[in-house]
Amino acid sequence: MTRSIKNAVMIAIALCVTVQDALGDVEEAPLATGLVCYPNASVDERTNPRGMVISNTRVVDALHQLTAEIEKLLGHSEFSILPTGGDRYRNHSGEVRSCTDHSFVKYSARLSQHLSKEAVDVQISGVPQAIIDKARLNTDFAAGYYSNNYSDGHHHFSLRRGTWDEAAYGL
Repeated sequence: MTRSIKNAVMIAIALCVTVQDALGDVEEAPLATGLVCYPNASVDERTNPRGMVISNTRVVDALHQLTAEIEKLLGHSEFSILPTGGDRYRNHSGEVRSCTDHSFVKYSARLSQHLSKEAVDVQISGVPQAIIDKARLNTDFAAGYYSNNYSDGHHHFSLRRGTWDEAAYGL
């Protein structure tokens, strides 16, 4: 593993176990069992303004594909796709936590693809469901790993199982 990649991974891991309280004091959170958070691949202010940790470049690419497909089908770009959930980890107590802010993720599936860096949750505004469904078929998101049956109205998109390539990071 090259020094720069090793340093980036170590920084990302450090970010996932450091918590800043409301007063700005930094505290160490309990180390998570099997915690691995990779550098954020989605740092584009336009497409990811909240800075959700989405480390898998294939997920980021699929989001860009989805945006382009929706724009093509609608014939305009007057809509928004806002990532609201990205990578997750399981802490020492077995709780599923967000790599973005370390918050507890209520109702997370036991085998969530967010844990394997293969999923993203997004809010989509200004797009009919039929257009979202049609656009998704022309992306790298798997047809069987999609849902929009959530009380807050977000959409869950996942890649096919096994697409995350840890070898790219030398791990």
